[in-house]
Amino acid sequence: MQIFDAILANFVGEMPGICVFSETCGDALIMEHNGDLFSCDHFVYPEHYLGNILEKPMIELVKSQRQFDFGIDKRNKLPRYWQRKEV
Repeated sequence: MQIFDAILANFVGEMPGICVFSETCGDALIMEHNGDLFSCDHFVYPEHYLGNILEKPMIELVKSQRQFDFGIDKRNKLPRYWQRKEV
């Protein structure tokens, strides 16, 4: 049902609600038990580490340029083949 809902949302021009169907990413951050925050729950790797909420306010990490770049890279760094709008 969730996938059908995402397809329908895309069809009518709404946000799909599932990041894999979105044009950009960045809304599914993950926090470890120690306060470490990462850009995505699928990418808990050092290169996607944003910081620790005990050292910096969470809102600053979430709204950081690094997080913005992570989200927009999904669209901007896709191979040309996948960027075509044709289905």
